[in-house]
Amino acid sequence: MVVKLIDRFNAMLKDVSASPGFGHVHYLNLRNTLKHGANYEKDWENELHPTEQGFALVSKKFAELIAKI
Repeated sequence: MVVKLIDRFNAMLKDVSASPGFGHVHYLNLRNTLKHGANYEKDWENELHPTEQGFALVSKKFAELIAKI
């Protein structure tokens, strides 16, 4: 299942960012940022691309992380 693959990939990215020598790498978990239930069309243009509202949600998470750095 694709969800399991994405979860494993995210775990790997998180591990890399926590590895010695990678202090400059920041892990940002974007899973579940966009809706995937009944009203998913508000966040997703298609299977790969967010809508303008979806991009705003993702951008907000990036901005919050950058503000902490």
